[in-house]
Amino acid sequence: TRIRVLMGVLEKLHSKGFVHMDLKPENLLCYREHDVVKLLDTDSLLEKHIFTGKPRRIEISGTRGYMAPEVLELVEGLEEDWLGCYDQRHQFAELGHLADLYCVGVMLRRFLQEGCPRDASVETCLRQREPYLSGKAVRLTERLLEKMLARRPRDRYASIGHAARDLEELLTILDPK
Repeated sequence: TRIRVLMGVLEKLHSKGFVHMDLKPENLLCYREHDVVKLLDTDSLLEKHIFTGKPRRIEISGTRGYMAPEVLELVEGLEEDWLGCYDQRHQFAELGHLADLYCVGVMLRRFLQEGCPRDASVETCLRQREPYLSGKAVRLTERLLEKMLARRPRDRYASIGHAARDLEELLTILDPK
């Protein structure tokens, strides 16, 4: 699946010391013939080490509907086009790879809830697509989304890799071949 490939791409990006900060479907280029996902809008890439060391100001960009709560908190009240700066003195060290993880969770949730009423539960949407889906698959999907979309970064998966392992378990249940 493309979400699996995207998680692999992000894991590599994070291991090189970068975070994307503006993940959304419009910033992904997916090739149907191959399992290839390319990240677009790399202007929003930030080096993770920028969040440590001496105070400085950096531009934070992103799209409000996909932003992690900790990023949105930083830019609240600013204009939509210019989403602001982060003053490192606030020691907002959690900003980074866990914000990217949150964005992936938003994309996954939106995909799963496509065609469902806005307030429908994940289970309702899953069962609408796959009426015979096992209870275990539903619970794993709900857990995956809950941990990816946790309000506090410390309540999320520790990394994209940890989330990818749960995704693999879910995909194995869905398609054991």
